[in-house]
Amino acid sequence: IYPNPCNGRFFIHASGGPVQSLQIFDSAGQQKPADVTIHEQMVMVDLKSITPGVYFIIMTQGGKTVVAKVIVK
Repeated sequence: IYPNPCNGRFFIHASGGPVQSLQIFDSAGQQKPADVTIHEQMVMVDLKSITPGVYFIIMTQGGKTVVAKVIVK
């Protein structure tokens, strides 16, 4: 994930194969809306008007689930 921390827009280079799905949750477990563009192993996420804080990215690729953290400032 880069840049991290970010202003709401970040990129993910997923080296484990094509990304099938991506969800974003806040620290309270609430799913957050985002504009997500997936192109094979490159993902661009734009959280637009999201409140600054810590968010968790749950991504499925190649039959595996990956969890990552991003900080929005």
